[in-house]
Amino acid sequence: MVEEAQETKVPIQEFADKVTSIFVQTVLGIAALTFVLWLVFPDSLRQVTIWASAYLPWVNPNLGLITRTIFSTIAVLVIACPCALGSATPTALMVGTGMGSENGVLIRKGEAGSEHPLGEAIVRKTKDKEIEIKEISDFESITGKGVQAKLDEKKVVVGSRRLMEEQGIDSSQVEEKMQGLEEEAKTAMLIGLDDQLVGIIAVADPLKEDSKQAIADEVGIAIGTGTDIVLNLLMLH
Repeated sequence: MVEEAQETKVPIQEFADKVTSIFVQTVLGIAALTFVLWLVFPDSLRQVTIWASAYLPWVNPNLGLITRTIFSTIAVLVIACPCALGSATPTALMVGTGMGSENGVLIRKGEAGSEHPLGEAIVRKTKDKEIEIKEISDFESITGKGVQAKLDEKKVVVGSRRLMEEQGIDSSQVEEKMQGLEEEAKTAMLIGLDDQLVGIIAVADPLKEDSKQAIADEVGIAIGTGTDIVLNLLMLH
């Protein structure tokens, strides 16, 4: 899970990559232009270095033309290249997940959106039904209540009765339906769009294929342990 989290590209990293891809090309272009300008206008630019040497002691206007041209080009690349922008986020993600794992905190993935089992179940069912999944923005997870986000400039809220109440959404008209689903051992979640209730999603947790075998194995171990204890007590007696 730690390796998976470290390989995940979080939204801010995707944004940084887009900016960097444009920024790097721009910086390379400016550096190339600097190289050309120094070769075309050496005398004019030397006057600039003479002026700058009065304030920057490391500037030496007496260097040869080629040396000054190379130094100026490298200076543009070193100062303007967005190395920190491209490397800061993945470095922070790698260090954070690594240190977290050392302290017993496992971060499964780094991307935005809910990683809650109920959320994953809904997404899985959506894909099974081949329903288009649209991009959301301003995602926020509200602990113990649900989630909210924006979809096509509309506010979408998915969660509990309490969350709907806090959002000013009346859910009384579906209370009977909610109770019926909960009596069937299903987790029912209300869906609000802006200030209107628009639906209910119910999620059930079916038995896994190996559940019966796992329980049988545990029971067998418990019985075996108990028998050993009884026999040992009898021998001691």
